[in-house]
Amino acid sequence: MERRKPFMQNVKKGGPATIFDIKVMLCYLLNSLNKPISAEDLLNVMMSEQLVNYFEYESAMAELVKGGQVEKFVSDSEEEFYQISKNGAALVVDLESSLAMSLKSRVVAAAIKVLTFKQNAEENNVEVTAAEGGGYNLTLEVPGEPQPLCKLQLYFPERLQAEMARDGFLTNPTLVYAAILAALSGDLTALMTALKQ
Repeated sequence: MERRKPFMQNVKKGGPATIFDIKVMLCYLLNSLNKPISAEDLLNVMMSEQLVNYFEYESAMAELVKGGQVEKFVSDSEEEFYQISKNGAALVVDLESSLAMSLKSRVVAAAIKVLTFKQNAEENNVEVTAAEGGGYNLTLEVPGEPQPLCKLQLYFPERLQAEMARDGFLTNPTLVYAAILAALSGDLTALMTALKQ
């Protein structure tokens, strides 16, 4: 594998130092996940933590697919997915020690964050809509049976504020729900415990 220096624009310090490291990092992550990941989610993982430059990422993935270390397939819904191949898994065993432990931890943590956010978005009903007279409403609904556990509507003057609140909720809906219950019950100890999560 090529060991040239990657283009580092928009990459945080501590990212892969060479194209070779980018490829090993991608194989390491796919091997750690041990299941297919959509191309969109994998790109979001890389970009969310500014682990690699977009163009270097695309180039590395194309080379890994071409080299047989990563398998690419299209689902029934026409979505592209990547998964580690046997060849790629063997590469990880031989080469993962070349990656810094901090980089390995960072890439796995980024994947957990992106995939958890996606799962929360699928499991909870969250919507930003224009409010009458201007501004935006954020509607949050925590599902439950036989009816939702919580349904809350908040008003924001700016769309960006509503979207930031939406993303905060989707990052940890359980925390938001626990904090609301604790605040409404007046249980300050439970509220402080919820906020420490």
